[in-house]
Amino acid sequence: MGRRAEGTPGRLSLAVAAEIRAELARQGLPLSALDDVIGSHTYTYERLRGKRSLNLDEVEMLCDRLGTSSSRLFAAAREAAALSR
Repeated sequence: MGRRAEGTPGRLSLAVAAEIRAELARQGLPLSALDDVIGSHTYTYERLRGKRSLNLDEVEMLCDRLGTSSSRLFAAAREAAALSR
């Protein structure tokens, strides 16, 4: 398996970001609803659009704000990542 540059999102990281965006859509919320959770709009945008990776603490904070569990989010992301292989 090749190495990625540090901070470059992998398949699972991209799937986690996509699942967070999907949860926002299910709740009818804009991306900006999460701006104050992990940082500025630009910081949040880069992570949820797959330009940079989220860390586990950020995922947990976003899940708390969205009222979902990180275990549910990761399960959905793992399934999506497996399907994209």
